[in-house]
Amino acid sequence: MEEMMTTEEVAKFLRISAKTVIEWALKGELAGAEIEGEWRFRRADVKAWVKSKMFRYPKKDITSLKFETLITADRILILEKCSKKDVFDKLINILAETPYVKNVSDLHNAVYEREELMSTGIGLNLGIPHVRIKTVKDMAVAIALVKDGIDDYESLDSEPVKLVFMIIARDDQHAQHLKFLSQLSTILKDDDFRNSLLSCTDTAGLYKLLCGGEC
Repeated sequence: MEEMMTTEEVAKFLRISAKTVIEWALKGELAGAEIEGEWRFRRADVKAWVKSKMFRYPKKDITSLKFETLITADRILILEKCSKKDVFDKLINILAETPYVKNVSDLHNAVYEREELMSTGIGLNLGIPHVRIKTVKDMAVAIALVKDGIDDYESLDSEPVKLVFMIIARDDQHAQHLKFLSQLSTILKDDDFRNSLLSCTDTAGLYKLLCGGEC
């Protein structure tokens, strides 16, 4: 039986209001059905919609993302083999050490609540967990490259996730957050660039590549 989502669950997953979800459904932008006065959405349709939105933009120069303002080399991990929980906890701990996180418990809960709603494994060996919460001061990113992959990530294409970008933002940074997500997803869709990232052997090289240089 296909798993269904309520309007509130879709709104929480997309980080938008329930009103916006209904508006998109009424316009036919988001597939759903009104059943006895309540909107219902197939989880598979929501996943497909998210993927289409993330990959709809033309290829852009990596320098447009200005990674150097969002990440430092010491917020990048290169690991051999880890579970999803291990990777998430390591990235949360790294971000907790930055001046942008005021409450690590809030961040931990937000990341895991978001992931329980729907996996952020978007395919192509990529995972992009992302949250916006009040106790974050500004956008920041932490990255893990897991050489042997994360088997329990539940990716859209069922392939192991190897590259995880954890993105945090303040709750009112909606536009900035979405812009970065769409640009990042477009850049990572490029096979050559993504494979270059996956082939990096040290954090300095990966950081340099992300900032527009060569690994």
